[in-house]
Amino acid sequence: MMAAMPTVIDQTACPYEAMPKHITSIQIQEQSPPSYQNESNSPEPNVTIARITHEPQQEDVKRLIEAGLASYNNGELEEAVEYYSRALEISADDAVLLYNLAVVFGDLERYEESRAAFARLVENSGGLLDPTLLAGAHQGIGAALLGLLRTSGPRERPRDLASESELEFRQAVALDPNSSGAWVGLGLALHILEKLDDAEAAFRRALEIDPDSQVATDRLRGVLKAFMQKARGIWRDRPDLPTLNDLRSEWNRF
Repeated sequence: MMAAMPTVIDQTACPYEAMPKHITSIQIQEQSPPSYQNESNSPEPNVTIARITHEPQQEDVKRLIEAGLASYNNGELEEAVEYYSRALEISADDAVLLYNLAVVFGDLERYEESRAAFARLVENSGGLLDPTLLAGAHQGIGAALLGLLRTSGPRERPRDLASESELEFRQAVALDPNSSGAWVGLGLALHILEKLDDAEAAFRRALEIDPDSQVATDRLRGVLKAFMQKARGIWRDRPDLPTLNDLRSEWNRF
């Protein structure tokens, strides 16, 4: 791996920082029943989380969600995990709870649990979640994989984790092309995999969406610096490549 790789891995918390931290509702897309089903067996369209919580335990779930959010806002992350986990015991597989719990796990650097919660959300969605939220879940899985890479060290198959995260971030940007955080995550995974051209393109796309993103700016500078390091050894034999001065000038722009 390139010498700069530890620096790249140190930045892998970035995709979590760019995610919406808490949600209170989730829109489920309408799904028409198959034509062969009769009306009595057809699933009701446009089911929402609010509909799901119209159960005897609705108030308990609502109270636990509010307590979890209050704990999170107060920086009491372990307490937030407890409240959300208790709510899931009442309303199993509730998408709001799974998303919020996954985010808190990520903030606590409990990356395996974060990945599992986001993956459970994706699996339970049946493709009916709002694309933006589904993109956020894939971004969360990618961020958790990068977090595992950062905290587990090189002994834990870093290229495999980076490759898995690349796939998750690609799904995220396909679902929500305007997510700057997902593009940053994709760029990080690609940089770790030494796919520098694609990493540069991902960071530039993130900056098109959010020109003030310091994270995207810093990571683009890192990719351009990696280009300079590689160019030192090969540019004399490749007249089609930009000169070191050209690369240095481009690097200094960011």
